[in-house]
Amino acid sequence: MRKNNKMSQILAFVSSIMLVGIVLLSFAYLGVRLLGYETFPVLNSDMAPQYRLGSLAYIKKVDKNDIKAGTVISYRQGNGASVSVQRVESVIDGGAKFRMMSNQRSDIENEEILLSDIIGCPQFSIPVVGYFAVMVRNKAGFFFLSMFVLLLVYLNFSNYFFNKLRIRRDRLF
Repeated sequence: MRKNNKMSQILAFVSSIMLVGIVLLSFAYLGVRLLGYETFPVLNSDMAPQYRLGSLAYIKKVDKNDIKAGTVISYRQGNGASVSVQRVESVIDGGAKFRMMSNQRSDIENEEILLSDIIGCPQFSIPVVGYFAVMVRNKAGFFFLSMFVLLLVYLNFSNYFFNKLRIRRDRLF
């Protein structure tokens, strides 16, 4: 009986830590929108080591006058299908278009980025959290995460409820 109780305490502690971790990850992903940031997972290593693959980049809107050669910006690519983070190599047409380059390659991108495609400037990033963001964005990943959270809540509170039931049963008999 004592060994079972110790194991359930360890299980409750571990599930509590995991639940707190998921809440913190959720805030890191969604809660920062209240502070004016947009979040995007970094899906390539073009801007490593500053923005590594799998990081979650926090983007703040930027005024077009603040974008100069050397500024790191994020922009929508391919009709908004994906988001890229790269460095501005040159400003074209007085800030209406931009030519980009990455940290990893010395060549300049051929395509010109329009001002309307720019989201903002990355302020900082958190490593590995981008993988969590990618998982949550699709239905299967969201379903898996929801079931995992429900399991953690169950494990966290089941010990408490079962102990209460055991105490009531012992009082009756």
